[in-house]
Amino acid sequence: MKKIVRILIMCISITSLQIKKYGDLTEVLQIKGAKQEIPKDNEVLIKVKAIGLNPIDIKIAKGKLKTILPSITKKPKLGFDISGIVYTKGEKITSFQEGDEVFVRLPLHQGSGFSEFVVAKSEHVAKIARI
Repeated sequence: MKKIVRILIMCISITSLQIKKYGDLTEVLQIKGAKQEIPKDNEVLIKVKAIGLNPIDIKIAKGKLKTILPSITKKPKLGFDISGIVYTKGEKITSFQEGDEVFVRLPLHQGSGFSEFVVAKSEHVAKIARI
């Protein structure tokens, strides 16, 4: 069954919001197709439902962090805080189930939360609490 799920994931064509050049967000964003990643054993594939736009996203888009954080600005990606639903998970993941509502804090070197789907390591994912 997992093999079938992996094949289906590879067929998903996703849309991603990306930076085409540095500048004001209203001028530099573009919608692009992106290749869907397959989660590794310790990762979770999230169907994104909401994203947070934070001051760091704006600074990255404007190129203000090029000298401070050159490693994350070579191929700048936006979106570090997302919430969504677990779509599928790696073999070693036991703390999440498909359909769980989750919050994800992506590391600065990864970004790319402005997409339909995001792959994240399980340590960056938390279930959304229900009261």
